[in-house]
Amino acid sequence: MPKVESAQLELSAINPHIRIDAINDRLDDKHIAAHIAACDLLLDCSDNVAMRDRLNSLCHA
Repeated sequence: MPKVESAQLELSAINPHIRIDAINDRLDDKHIAAHIAACDLLLDCSDNVAMRDRLNSLCHA
């Protein structure tokens, strides 16, 4: 099972009243920006430093 699905299941078990959109895909800036605009909280569980830095930059844009 991919990490994103495992995290989604665990977090949903803790709080079934929240909506979790787990994304198990490579994202370009356009798609990342669209996801960021649509969410209240972004939980970055990536294991890629470049992606973490990019997400941080887009969240603060």
